[in-house]
Amino acid sequence: MELIEQGEIRRNQISLSPELIAAFLKLWQVLGYANHNADIELPFFHLRGDKFWYFKAKPGFEALLSSGAKVRTISTIGQAIDYAYLDDELFAFLQRLTMAEVAVKEVEKEITVGNKSEVVQNFLSKHEGETHTSQEWESKAFSEGLDEDETDELMKCLDDSHYR
Repeated sequence: MELIEQGEIRRNQISLSPELIAAFLKLWQVLGYANHNADIELPFFHLRGDKFWYFKAKPGFEALLSSGAKVRTISTIGQAIDYAYLDDELFAFLQRLTMAEVAVKEVEKEITVGNKSEVVQNFLSKHEGETHTSQEWESKAFSEGLDEDETDELMKCLDDSHYR
């Protein structure tokens, strides 16, 4: 899911790529067991039993995969499997979910930026008509609780105004 969200997987074709292995190892550090090896080939292969994970066999390996033979090493997976793919409805759902998450993050970002602008506007209104050096404005901003980003925004506003 992480690779779909990051745009690394755009088509319903999941290769045993370095990006997939890195994402697996990252999750393994959080969710895995210390007494088990972090072997991606086991879940990559055995997920096919869950009725949403399928394989596209490489030419000449169709019979091997359809026979139920176990393909459990990275080299064997690389030889026999072109890519894995999800149930089409599940993949479409994950893409929609990812788009929704991206949209929510953008809205949150706009709200945050809007709130910071409001904080800066309130600060400027409170100190209208005052003149200070850049260092004095920064000191005043920090002493009144503006964070670093808000202070940066304030200083940009002051560059373009009559407050200095």
